[in-house]
Amino acid sequence: MPAICIAGSPLTTGHLCSTVSILAVPLQAKVFAMGTLVAVAGTPVAAHTILVGDNCVPHVAILNTGSIKVKAGGLPVGRVFDSADGGIMTAGLPNITVG
Repeated sequence: MPAICIAGSPLTTGHLCSTVSILAVPLQAKVFAMGTLVAVAGTPVAAHTILVGDNCVPHVAILNTGSIKVKAGGLPVGRVFDSADGGIMTAGLPNITVG
């Protein structure tokens, strides 16, 4: 099973300018793992840049998906390998896994 993602978990963006970013503050405020808020589908990705024409411009996105089995605040919990922006979540808490 993949590791659970939390605020600050890293991800690939799928973009050429900023290839990596982190999750910002999750949409839920009641469920914690190791003292940090658990990420859920819809959690914002920290601002980064995306290539538009010949320029890198500011861009924001979200954690696109999460577990179909485990929810926090009624929303699917984010895990390593779940879709985020145009990429995927790359790390979480290895000692807490979610189906």
